[in-house]
Amino acid sequence: VNRLEYLISVVDTGNVEYLRRDPANPHTSRGVFGDHCLLEFPEYLPPEWRGQSLDPGTTEPVLLADDQAQIVLSGDLWAPSDTSADQPMPLLVVHDGPEYADLAELLQYLNWLWARQPRTRCRILLLNPIDRDRSYSASPGYARTLMSQALPAVLHRFATTPGIVGIGASLGALALV
Repeated sequence: VNRLEYLISVVDTGNVEYLRRDPANPHTSRGVFGDHCLLEFPEYLPPEWRGQSLDPGTTEPVLLADDQAQIVLSGDLWAPSDTSADQPMPLLVVHDGPEYADLAELLQYLNWLWARQPRTRCRILLLNPIDRDRSYSASPGYARTLMSQALPAVLHRFATTPGIVGIGASLGALALV
């Protein structure tokens, strides 16, 4: 182990267990469920792409609703700055998009990757988080809205190449299945 993120389990006098940060460790790592304590050992080397410059890109808002399923999908379609709407590119769909992009430093990583492998450049549909339990948990209404409305609307407005790739974590990944 060269890098460790952790929380401490504490049981209070009422026998209630909860997690908290280590008061002796000021180093933290941001996460979806809050900050965790961070230990980076001398052998740890951060990934080469961390801290790289970032193309601010261009964004187009996306808002779609399925009245029957009572589901609203919104987000932003991000593209590299030097890309026109009629330039065909692959599409990457990201559930919990803004949060995923921020916490995983997705755009920094992709900018680093594209500098080395330009053919991997793509548009990124950063879908906003919604009611995860209702929509992401194998919801036919959500799947229908995504597949029959959201993706076709994006594909109609922007030139894409065949094949769509999706990423998500936890229920966001499940919803892609």
